[in-house]
Amino acid sequence: MKHGYLGGSFDPIHHGHLIAARDALEQLGLESVVFLPAANAPLKARAPQASAADRLAMIQLAIADSPGLRASDMEIRRGGTSYTHETVAALRERHPEAEPVWIIGEDHLATLPDWRRAEELVNQAAFACLRRPGSRPAVPTDRLPGLRLRLIDAHQVQISSTEIRARLRENRCCRYFLPDSVLNFINERKLYQTA
Repeated sequence: MKHGYLGGSFDPIHHGHLIAARDALEQLGLESVVFLPAANAPLKARAPQASAADRLAMIQLAIADSPGLRASDMEIRRGGTSYTHETVAALRERHPEAEPVWIIGEDHLATLPDWRRAEELVNQAAFACLRRPGSRPAVPTDRLPGLRLRLIDAHQVQISSTEIRARLRENRCCRYFLPDSVLNFINERKLYQTA
């Protein structure tokens, strides 16, 4: 059984994340794609604006009726900075028979050799890259010789969590950017209304 893992801040989760997960699930023939909200992402300049509990709740609302999509709080429970090699090691310890598939965007592929313990990481997990239609991403196999990589033809959805937070602060409409259940949660909790 193969499971894909999609890490990030998800501050908040939006339709772009959900479509990427669905693309990976279908094209890789995975049993599930698991969203792993980071306690603190190492490549982000600032901490998430929503609490870990709120970000996890938004993911759970977004995937409530989505077969094959799941959420895990393992990085949140571990706390601190969420390094992928630590998460993959924990996954391998729990399920030694199953190789995790780590799903990344094309923009992260070039930086993969700079991730903490990257050489160890590529020996513990396979990677799947969400590529833009028609693109040929540069695969860093010269710097990561053990890299096992599958390319996914991803739908391009130009939505970002940064833009959504800005729109919410400016009291602009965010409908269609994220699931209604998530938008209702944000409004009820008054999230992202200040910088």
